[in-house]
Amino acid sequence: MRTEKILKIGFWSIPGLIILIFFVMPYLITQLSWSWYFDEDTGVMGDTIGGITGPSIAFVAAIVTFMAFYIQYKANIIQEEGLKNQEAQIIKQQFESRFFELIKLHRDNVAEITLQNESGKKVFVTLIRELREIFKILKNLVIVHNVDLSKEELINLSYMSFFYGTGPNSNRVLKGAISEYHIGLINNLIKNLDDKDIKKAVKKNRNFKFTPFEGHQSRLGHYFRHLYQTIRYIDESKLDIDKYEYIKILRAQLSNHEQALLFFNSLSNLGSEWKDKGLIENYDFIKNIPKDFIDPVTEINVKEIYPKVKFEFEK
Repeated sequence: MRTEKILKIGFWSIPGLIILIFFVMPYLITQLSWSWYFDEDTGVMGDTIGGITGPSIAFVAAIVTFMAFYIQYKANIIQEEGLKNQEAQIIKQQFESRFFELIKLHRDNVAEITLQNESGKKVFVTLIRELREIFKILKNLVIVHNVDLSKEELINLSYMSFFYGTGPNSNRVLKGAISEYHIGLINNLIKNLDDKDIKKAVKKNRNFKFTPFEGHQSRLGHYFRHLYQTIRYIDESKLDIDKYEYIKILRAQLSNHEQALLFFNSLSNLGSEWKDKGLIENYDFIKNIPKDFIDPVTEINVKEIYPKVKFEFEK
């Protein structure tokens, strides 16, 4: 703006400059008086004026031409910036359109999850209860086999067993997925989870409307893959946006039980990238898990696993 103001002042100063060059300068140079006569002396003045004004006009013309080109140059820059801003707005609109489409797909995925007579977010309440039953069984077996496992390893084994379940085909897949652990412990865990009497007792005690320990690949596989791809879509975006605010919108779609199950998933072999890539801590993605919802003594301390997450209960 300051440059344009200077150019305008310069442009309107040209008439005064011309008057100065045409009339004042010749007079000063020839030292003539104020009496003007048309004789040989004034002829000298005319020659002087011609000699001075020719280059002067050329100089002024050059300045005017430069100013015209400069103004056009500035106009081109403004137009180019406008086009860039317009293009950036279109790209951002496309990003947001895709983002909210992914949000809708997530809601649809949740709505389509069913477990006997339950559906939607209510299913996750039941899933957490089943996972905890597996955790209890595993802790007892660890004592029997005298195997030293960390809390994270206990969570991993429990979640993998919960996800794949037991059965003719599931047993083989589960063994392959947790083959790094004590073989005797694994065999006994599968034996317990596949035991009809144990299943019947757990079903009765927890008032389950379904037979437990048969796995949830079909329910949770697609759910977590899509959730992961959605957050990576935002995290990997090159746009100049507040990524935290967008992911906060995504996080708001998850119930407390969904966030708790995501926490357990992130400690398993299946969901380790949530933790390894910093997606949970960078975006406080499980911040709504209530205090002691996951028992820090008998289960695992969520805050120790994710110390950077600003949990709501810390307020």
